[in-house]
Amino acid sequence: MRNGITRSGLQYAVRRSGSAVAYCALSIRCGTRDEAGFPCGIAHFTEHTLFRGTWRKSAGVISGYLDRLGGELNAYTTKEEIVLHATVLKEDLPKAARLLFELATEPSFPLREIETERGVVLDEIISYKDNPVEDAYDRFEGLLFAGHPLENPILGTARTVRKITPEDLFAFTGRFFVPERMAFTVVADLDEKLLEKRVLRLVDSLFPASSAEGIPSSAKYCVDAPEGVPSSAPAPAQQGNGRSEGNALSGAFSAEERVIPGDKAIAQGSGHSEGNALSGAFSAEERVFSGDKAIAQGSGHSEGKAVTFQKTIDKHHHEVNAVIGGTAPSLYREKERIVTAVLANLLGGPASNSLLNRELRERRGWVYGVECNYTQYADTGIIAISFGCDRPNLERCLAAVDRILARLREVPLSPRQMAATRKQLLAQLAVSSDNGEAQCLSMGKSLLSWGRIASPEEIRAQVEAVTAEDLLQAARTLFAPERLSRLLYL
Repeated sequence: MRNGITRSGLQYAVRRSGSAVAYCALSIRCGTRDEAGFPCGIAHFTEHTLFRGTWRKSAGVISGYLDRLGGELNAYTTKEEIVLHATVLKEDLPKAARLLFELATEPSFPLREIETERGVVLDEIISYKDNPVEDAYDRFEGLLFAGHPLENPILGTARTVRKITPEDLFAFTGRFFVPERMAFTVVADLDEKLLEKRVLRLVDSLFPASSAEGIPSSAKYCVDAPEGVPSSAPAPAQQGNGRSEGNALSGAFSAEERVIPGDKAIAQGSGHSEGNALSGAFSAEERVFSGDKAIAQGSGHSEGKAVTFQKTIDKHHHEVNAVIGGTAPSLYREKERIVTAVLANLLGGPASNSLLNRELRERRGWVYGVECNYTQYADTGIIAISFGCDRPNLERCLAAVDRILARLREVPLSPRQMAATRKQLLAQLAVSSDNGEAQCLSMGKSLLSWGRIASPEEIRAQVEAVTAEDLLQAARTLFAPERLSRLLYL
């Protein structure tokens, strides 16, 4: 793999694969949390309307530009990124790359097309509200992050989306769609030196050199990283259990980042991540996570205390939906976040033998699905257990969850259990990273978050360093009864 920073400040990475299919992605560091001063939902609406026309191409031309080549063009928005990505045969990679940059740098936002897309997004909001699993999770996150930029839903609301104007879109992209906030990544069966040369030529033709000129690839940095974040820290990933893709460790399997694509929910393999080896348990000072502090400062709550709540909403649904959780380590809490990722996977990862799935579904037959999602943001994180069940089974499920969490807080895993836990996660990461699209998206997430991409060996070392005592201390911190919030949809 070859990576670096262009003269304009845009980060890039190229990796050779063994497939006839090529992948490229343009990741932009701006999302829902950056909407201050704009209508809520503008990041997601921007992602949609980028496809509605540039100064060179109409919406009709854009929609069929890669389709006629047998390729795919897509995008998604998270709380912290907008990502445009394409999949094509390797001989069509130049066309795909140029198109992604054209969409991001030359949008025309024609009024008629905007009104058409506004109808699409408004319908998406309605359909999303009809999905109680997604709606409950978003409501939970909004309550947990009340008063913080992460509070707002990615889609926005019908009222705020109706307010967005072309002027808003031009202002939003003008502020955030700049090379210093971008990362371009490619995975293709082409010589890496040649790929790098083509990427540099393309980017230099689009952006004039800025103050970033002269930065060597070995001096990568993390733009807008919180104060004190080490510039050499490895980057994270995301894990998808139906809401997004990836795992909180490598770019290929991440800790569940909320992803809203342009047209449908996808699992994104990225980031949702990598870091240093973890050995020690949390110290007394680290028992209160940086995310709690940031939220407290931003929302008027006393510093060091997370927002907690117990809320029940009568939705008159046949199925009851529950979300239980709290704040968790951020992207930049290296030691804690790797431990938390391992813990979340053990508790409610995608495997059928996760603790929650084994008890609530396989043994009891009370639920169709149950999961534990860990999402990392720049200044905080969220860990949440979610499930749906018949109303008569609700109290049984809640009691079972309490018992499992209590056991994790009180009883350390045996050496054999710990070894199996680590191996399972490492295998899941390896399987996920075998997907070229997941690799490409993960590389972009890593560059935006950390300015570098961790090697598989680094990731393995981080996971292998997690101990049973680490998991015990993490469970005592994250799942302390007084820290847990709960939302029920009845």
